[in-house]
Amino acid sequence: SYFLALALTLMPQRIQAAMISVGNLDHRVDPSALARRLHDSLSPAIRFIDFLEALRTHPHPSALYFPVDGHLTREGHTLLAKTLSSYLINSGLLKEQ
Repeated sequence: SYFLALALTLMPQRIQAAMISVGNLDHRVDPSALARRLHDSLSPAIRFIDFLEALRTHPHPSALYFPVDGHLTREGHTLLAKTLSSYLINSGLLKEQ
């Protein structure tokens, strides 16, 4: 038997990663606002994987991005892959082999 599931993640921009490392931001600035709104608007059948929360675990999250083009570095891709695989395994959507 097969089970089809849809999981969605939002790739934060480098500025969002820099903002979460600052700490106390102005109350009008929320780097998580877009992810939260997207999550809240999804059907319950769609799983949302919040990569910004994984970035919060890194001591310098903006260092996981190349400054010129905003793409993830090798270390950033590693964290993204670990985040996605951990979520899929822990939620039961993917089984470890």
